[in-house]
Amino acid sequence: MRVAFVVIAVIAVLLSGCNDEPKHYLVLCDAQDANGWSLVNTEKSNGYIMACTYQSQDKLQSYTRRCDDSGCNIQ
Repeated sequence: MRVAFVVIAVIAVLLSGCNDEPKHYLVLCDAQDANGWSLVNTEKSNGYIMACTYQSQDKLQSYTRRCDDSGCNIQ
């Protein structure tokens, strides 16, 4: 299932051209990260996912993985 999604995503990117494509962006945000934190927000720009925000199970902590010209980093 994931392979089909990746193939479709690659085809869509190739067909859409790269005029408005940001230098770095996320392909998807998982519903949970490796530590079991839940996805609570995504930020898009021109249809590209630029940030994923996750929240801890106790809802006391959160972090955002954000993409910019220098890459995709945790903030």
